[in-house]
Amino acid sequence: MGIKSNKQQGRIYVSPLSIQGEIIVLSGSPVQTYDKQLREYSPDRTLTPLVIVPKVSAFDEKTVFGEMELTGVEWFEGAPRDKSANRIVEGEYYSISDGSGGVPKYALTIRKNTPPEKPVEYFGIAIFTDPRTNREVRCERSVKSYAHLYDNKAYSLRLKGDSVMVTDPLRLTDRSGYWDREIEPQLYTGTEPVDDEHAAYFWDILEDGAYRPVTPDDPGIVCHNGNGVYTRKLMYQAKYVTGASFRCRACEYAGSRPQAPTDGRLEKVIEVKTEMAVSLNCEIIQTKGFTLSDDMKQPSAYEVRIFDNRREYGIEYDDLFRITWKGQSAKPGEPEKVLATGGRTLEFIPADKGFPAGHIFQVWAEVGLLTGESLMGDEEGAVISSQIDGQTVFIATGPVYE
Repeated sequence: MGIKSNKQQGRIYVSPLSIQGEIIVLSGSPVQTYDKQLREYSPDRTLTPLVIVPKVSAFDEKTVFGEMELTGVEWFEGAPRDKSANRIVEGEYYSISDGSGGVPKYALTIRKNTPPEKPVEYFGIAIFTDPRTNREVRCERSVKSYAHLYDNKAYSLRLKGDSVMVTDPLRLTDRSGYWDREIEPQLYTGTEPVDDEHAAYFWDILEDGAYRPVTPDDPGIVCHNGNGVYTRKLMYQAKYVTGASFRCRACEYAGSRPQAPTDGRLEKVIEVKTEMAVSLNCEIIQTKGFTLSDDMKQPSAYEVRIFDNRREYGIEYDDLFRITWKGQSAKPGEPEKVLATGGRTLEFIPADKGFPAGHIFQVWAEVGLLTGESLMGDEEGAVISSQIDGQTVFIATGPVYE
């Protein structure tokens, strides 16, 4: 009688799936206004509900799959918690479409007004099937819902933009220059902006755990006019100011400009940072030397790919990366060693790099990410500056990688 061997399962390599997802507003508005005197919302979601639905597209390095057909959506009020404690279910305030009535399937209808003091972020986990592997894929996206408080007797300080400003070098259309960014606050009385002639703004920066006034000597920050008076807008250079917390305070005045804010409640804190997306990743591919002889004298070659959940980044982005190639023999006691610095590709003869004959080895790439440039300082760490034509000038000493 014949014999039968064990079974080996074949392996299939599937390239990473890139996903683009967002929450689409079908009707209504995620932003409301609450009139404190009339105690009314506009729009009132009990009359004009907010309807949202996720949209997901996918592609890989070979195929653009386009918009994916969803097989399910899980909705949450706030970030998803353990055991789905805050998962949304059908009820007085929420309903989830079954696809009837002209409303897309899985769309969420919200009849709940958002209190001004309690903004809500709605999270949707869209579920679809990867057409290449027939496996379930889950994509989480969110949309914020909040209400402005309208009080025709109240002052307020608002920002044009987010209170957290992130500069991602990979998203810049022009990476030359200093990566100028602008923070623009506006003082309001009720719903009317206070004109700049009667509004005083004051800028501080967090240092050693406490805020202190921004000065004209602070590198990469401009918020003073020619007379040394604070301006409404603050400009900073994200290439040098890679992480900071600014505080803006403001007040209205008539006559002489005050030297300090007259209302300590009117302030906004803005966090700024320069960093690349947390989804950025890399992998290496071996292109030569899959099988080596014992003497380790055949060439071995590798290539590193850098990508995130949106796209792959070619060599035109190499000014943002510092690539270090390393390797280590499997022989006990052998340390890791630097094989090369720079370049997306590596080719070497293992024996020439000191790898012991007859032992396998590992190769990997470490990619440093550019976060900005450093400025020249003195022995005590203070930034060195000079005056040219009345302007303070600082000297950059080179890129900074993390």
